[in-house]
Amino acid sequence: MINGAIVLLIVGVALIFGDGQKKEFSGFAALPIYYFIYAYFYIHAFPVKALKTIELGREAKLGKYAGGMALMLVWPLGIWFLQPRVNKIK
Repeated sequence: MINGAIVLLIVGVALIFGDGQKKEFSGFAALPIYYFIYAYFYIHAFPVKALKTIELGREAKLGKYAGGMALMLVWPLGIWFLQPRVNKIK
């Protein structure tokens, strides 16, 4: 939840204050950008990992849910394939 809020905050700030010019960050200024990238991937990986953990009955490792995470990154198409799996666990 915190990662999702951080992603929304950074995107909002970038849209409001961004001037459309290319920015380059280096050193310590790049650390928040790296965290943003981590948070973005985490908010896509968490629901897929939870789904796979429920399906397997044990904690899923990255290799087991990486394909589902890739589907989440391709939003409309990915949900189309993941929704039937979610419906099965109800």
